[in-house]
Amino acid sequence: MLRGGATLRKRQGRLLRKYALVFGALVGGTLIAGSLLQLYFSYQQSQGAILQIERVEASRAALRISQSQVSNTSTPDRVK
Repeated sequence: MLRGGATLRKRQGRLLRKYALVFGALVGGTLIAGSLLQLYFSYQQSQGAILQIERVEASRAALRISQSQVSNTSTPDRVK
């Protein structure tokens, strides 16, 4: 009977390790998937912010160019 109890404990130990491994893999996989999703959405948000900044800077540059063209045309050069 002592031998049967040792075998049962050994089998239970293996089963416990299998369940712990599966549980650990599931938790780890979930954490990795969550991190990847967070990384993706953070990247998208950063790209949107960069695009918005570029649009503002382009608008400012266009305004400066148009203002300099207006000032250049409003004061004619009279060189003889």
